[in-house]
Amino acid sequence: HLDRRTGILTYKAAPGENPNARRFVAPRLEQLLVAAGRSGAPVRNLRFEGLTFEYAEWPLPAFGYMGIQAGHYGTIMQEQIHVLPLTLAYIYAEGCSLERCRILRVGACGIGFEAGCRDNHVVGCEVADIGGNGIMVGWRGKGVGMEGIGNPNLSADWHKPEIEAPRGNVIMNNYVHRCGAINHGTVGIFVAFSADTRITHNLVTDLPYTGISAGFRWNQTPTSQRTCLIERNHVFDVMQMLADGGAIYTLGLQPGTVLRGNLLHTVHRSAYAHGGAPNNGVFFDEGSTGCLVEDNIIYDTSGEPIRFHKTQRENLEWGENSFGAPPDDPAFPTTIAQ
Repeated sequence: HLDRRTGILTYKAAPGENPNARRFVAPRLEQLLVAAGRSGAPVRNLRFEGLTFEYAEWPLPAFGYMGIQAGHYGTIMQEQIHVLPLTLAYIYAEGCSLERCRILRVGACGIGFEAGCRDNHVVGCEVADIGGNGIMVGWRGKGVGMEGIGNPNLSADWHKPEIEAPRGNVIMNNYVHRCGAINHGTVGIFVAFSADTRITHNLVTDLPYTGISAGFRWNQTPTSQRTCLIERNHVFDVMQMLADGGAIYTLGLQPGTVLRGNLLHTVHRSAYAHGGAPNNGVFFDEGSTGCLVEDNIIYDTSGEPIRFHKTQRENLEWGENSFGAPPDDPAFPTTIAQ
C-alpha cells in the first residue's frame, strides 16, 4: 500500500523475501500519449515505432466501480455511465500508426481511437497487463457530440453526425494478453460505432472475460457500426473468471461485417462465475444481424460453440465452419488452423 500523502510504502514480504531487493513503481499519470486534432484539422501521419509505453495509473472514482460491460461503469443504470480512460488516445487522427510498440502495465485501457479517427494502424504491438480493455476502436471521448454516454441502456449511437465515427482503422498482428487485470469485465479488443475496421491476425489470450467484442447496441436499429472484418485471429484461454461471453462477442445490427478464419478454443467456465449464462466460441447477443460467418474453427468451449440470444441463425449469413471437432479428430481442418 502506498500512502500518497506521506510517501510511505507498506509491503508484506513473503517468507524469506528481501523487499529491499525489489523494485516498486508508483505511476502518476493516467495517460501517456494523447494525439488530438479537431474536426477539419486532424493529426496526420504521426508514427511511433519500437517504443515501450508503460506504467499508468487509474485511481478508483469516489463512488467506486460497478462494471457494466467492456470497461463501461457507473453506480446504477438509471444514472450517468462512464468509460475507462485510454492510456494512448487518438482523437481526429488520420494515417497514424503504432508499430512494434509495447503497451504494458497500465490501470485503465491501453490504446483507443475516438471521434474522427481514419485509417490508423496498430501493427505488431504487444498489449499486456492492462487494467481494462486492451485496444478500443470507437471509444467515446471528447469531441463534437461526445459529451458522455448518459444513456441508461447504452443504446444511443455515439457518433452523430456519422462523419464523427472512426473509419478504416486497422488492428493487425498484435499480441494482446492479460487485459482486464483490474476491471475483469473488460475485453482484449473492442470495436463499436465504427466502420471498415479490420481486426486481423491477432493473438488474443489470457483474459478473464471476452476476447474480441464487436458492436454495442442491444437491438437492430441502424448505427454507424458496419463492415468490420474480424479475420484469422487466434483467440484462446479466455473467460477465465466471468460468464456470459466468449472468444468473440457481438451486439446489434452490423451490415457487411465478416467473421472469417478465426481459431477459437479453450473457453473456460470458472467456478467463480454465477448464474446459468454459458461461455461460447462466438456469442451472438441481442440484435446481432448482418454478419457473414465462414471458415471459423471452434473447439474446447465450456458452452456450445455458437450461442444466440435475442437473435437467430437466420439473421446471419453462413459459410463452411468447423464447430466442436478437436485437433485429434480426423474432421479437424488442420490446414486452415495452421
